[in-house]
Amino acid sequence: MLEAIRTWRLFPTQIESGLAMYSPRRIAEWLKPDFTLSSRELLVLLDELPDTSKFKEKLERGRRLVEYIGYDPSIEQGSLILMPAHGRLPQDVRVVEEYVDWTLDRKLAARNVRELIAARSYAEGFKADFTHLEEPLRELLNAREHNKRSGLLAKAREHARRGLYAHERG
Repeated sequence: MLEAIRTWRLFPTQIESGLAMYSPRRIAEWLKPDFTLSSRELLVLLDELPDTSKFKEKLERGRRLVEYIGYDPSIEQGSLILMPAHGRLPQDVRVVEEYVDWTLDRKLAARNVRELIAARSYAEGFKADFTHLEEPLRELLNAREHNKRSGLLAKAREHARRGLYAHERG
């Protein structure tokens, strides 16, 4: 019973939508005082939901990319750490992004498509575009790296501009 309550507290809307879409049973049957749906039956129903349900997405593939901002000498400050999207966060991290990872089937299909595109682009001599074929974590890391480079480039341009026009100030 405690596991069912803990799960319900973490994912109430995902459980309700999953049961409404994929089961003839409703969460109201478990919440009623007469318990027409037992906690064990609820957990079995939740376990049988498809991988594409919102509940399974959040429970099994929900991820947080966090940055360490603490002062522990054994962990480099600014390190990126991958954590489950549910549960309490440690005090010494900052959330960079939350996302839902792809199912294994989708990852395999995307990898096959990327290989096919790369092979064709190599043979035909054009640059392959892998937009929307990268896994969510890879996209987040690529965007973070791009933003970092853009920031450094903007600082360099500003520094050069200030240096070029320094004679006008003085």
